[in-house]
Amino acid sequence: MSGYDFPILAAALLAVAVSMPATSAAASTVGLTLGEQVDETLGENEPSVDLSFTVPANTSEILQSSAVPAGDDIHFSIYRNGAYAGDESIGATGQLYKDLPSGNWVFQTSMDGPDSSIEFGLTAATVALTLGTEVTEPVGGNDTINLTFTVPSGVVEYLHNSAVPAGEDLHYSIYADGIDVNNVSIGGGGILNKILGSGTYVVQVTLDTAVAPIGFELNDSPSTIIYPIPEASTWAMLLLGFAGLGAMACRRKLNPSTMAARRLVPDADRERRL
Repeated sequence: MSGYDFPILAAALLAVAVSMPATSAAASTVGLTLGEQVDETLGENEPSVDLSFTVPANTSEILQSSAVPAGDDIHFSIYRNGAYAGDESIGATGQLYKDLPSGNWVFQTSMDGPDSSIEFGLTAATVALTLGTEVTEPVGGNDTINLTFTVPSGVVEYLHNSAVPAGEDLHYSIYADGIDVNNVSIGGGGILNKILGSGTYVVQVTLDTAVAPIGFELNDSPSTIIYPIPEASTWAMLLLGFAGLGAMACRRKLNPSTMAARRLVPDADRERRL
C-alpha cells in the first residue's frame, strides 16, 4: 500500500463512523417494592428505565407515577412474565394509574422532552365499595389498600371504618376525580365519619405498624355508624369520678363546723341590729 492510500483509507473509515447510528445508553433496572416510592430522572438526554416488580398470586397492585411535566410525554412498554403486554403513553400533566394482576412485571419507561424527575410507586390492591355493604381488609405494614367508589351526582355519602386498634393510627389519602382533596388520620379507638360529595373516589388507606383487620363501609347517613363501647377501665374511671364527687358533696353537708358557722351567722346579725 502506497503512502497515497493512507489518507484515502482514513477518510473512508471516518465516513463509515459518521454514518453509523449513535448507540443509546443501556437502560437501568429499578426494583419496586410495595409501599415504597422511587424517584427517577427521565428525558431526551437520559436512558430509559426498566421498572421491575412482582405482584404475588391472588392479589393485585397499582403502579402509579407523579404528574408528567408540561411539554413532556412518558412512554411505557409493558411485559408480564417475559411476554409483551402492550404499550401505554401518558401526556403532559397526566399520571399513570395501572391496576395489575399477579405476575412478574417490567415497565420499560422513557420520556420525551427536557429531563425531569418522575416518582413511581407501587400500592396495594383495589377494593370496590358499594353503598351499605361493609368489607373487612387487613391493613398495616405493607398491606395498604385502595378503596374505590362513586358517589352519584346530587347526593352525599359517608365513609367510615370500624374502630382503629389501640396504639395505632389509620391514615387516609382521599382522591376525588383524580385530585388529592384531603388527608385524614384516625387514632386508636377512633372511627372515621367522612362526608363525601358526588365524584369518583380512590381512598388510599394505611395503618402505622401492626397488621389488623379493619372494616370499611359507605352509607347515606352518619346515623348507621356504631361507635365503640367504652372499655372496662374507662367505665371504672367514670364511676370513681362520680363516687368522688358524691363523697365531697356529702362531706360538705355533714361537716359540723360548716353547720355551726351557718347557725351563727343569723345570731351575729341579730346582735348587730339590737
